[in-house]
Amino acid sequence: MAEPLRFFDLEKDVIALSFQGEHEKKGINGACIHWIRWNPIVEKVLAQSSVEGGLPTLLKRYPWFFLFLPMIIWKMLKTTKALLKKHSIIHVHWLPNALPALILRKIYGTPFIVTVRGSEQAYINSRLFRSIVKNIINYSEYIISVSARLRKEMINTYGNNNKILYIPNGVNHVSAVNNEAFNDNELKMIFVGNLTLNKAVHVLLRSLTNLKIKAGFHLSIIGEGPERDNLQLLTRSYGLNGKVEFKGNIDHQEVFRVIQTNCVLVLPSFSEGTPNVIKEAMVCARPVIATNVGGTPELIEHGVNGLLFEPGDHKTLSDHITYLAENREVVREMGLKGRQFIIDQDLTWENTANQHMKIYKNVHKKI
Repeated sequence: MAEPLRFFDLEKDVIALSFQGEHEKKGINGACIHWIRWNPIVEKVLAQSSVEGGLPTLLKRYPWFFLFLPMIIWKMLKTTKALLKKHSIIHVHWLPNALPALILRKIYGTPFIVTVRGSEQAYINSRLFRSIVKNIINYSEYIISVSARLRKEMINTYGNNNKILYIPNGVNHVSAVNNEAFNDNELKMIFVGNLTLNKAVHVLLRSLTNLKIKAGFHLSIIGEGPERDNLQLLTRSYGLNGKVEFKGNIDHQEVFRVIQTNCVLVLPSFSEGTPNVIKEAMVCARPVIATNVGGTPELIEHGVNGLLFEPGDHKTLSDHITYLAENREVVREMGLKGRQFIIDQDLTWENTANQHMKIYKNVHKKI
């Protein structure tokens, strides 16, 4: 939600759980950040969980963390209540974070909105959380889904089709595209994301062992995570040294430049919401090879602006990479069609912000 904030000409405050080192940030795009602080051990665990599947993974690995949940809710509740002196609407991002807003709605009648991104699937379909989710939906003013598929699933499960809306995330647009990477003989590929089992980079590495590309290839892996050591070991065992490069994290401002030094984005995840990195590649006129999961098929039309495959299918992934390596003109054409899709759909952060502002005004009229 950081990007649309710069388009809001109003007072903004953000409440966030403090991960290790994150509390040093005081503000973002004109909004003041109020960090929910913990001791260093808890903050380290939260930082780890943020790249390993979030709260469900955290609670499964560290059952004792259940003891902290009431305190987390209490601290968020207390901080939010204090800020209501100057704010009339609460906008929650991520479904479980809506519990404090739900409590404040029941006590003080404060209206709230919730944005869901797809990572909440475990909560939406869980019997344990179903009654809580139903309460959140019933008491909220609106539920905003960044994925049309997720909106449909929520309506099928909970109804309230007039309350559950679809507003896709935008992307920063690139006015001029650098195509120098297309002139190289080798096919340059890039992966961007957390190095976790769910991101399935091991499947991508396995697919590279099947390639028979005369001109060669190179894969840049952008990101960090708990699987990095295992993936580097796998790279060596597959004999891919020199062909695969682990570059670690980069500043988000550098993402567009780095994407344009490559020809193709590959995203082999087992599950996804609606990955914004796909939009970032598309606006850079780069085709995307990705798994047919989550909101990805809403962005990629197979054979038109990218290629899809089923999760874990390294053979088909290998075939897709080989096809693009041997048909460079197709790479250019798919990339241009992807960029045009972003333009035609008006997938800009400004448009996303404008749609949110309309909702805020509608809610404010009811107060």
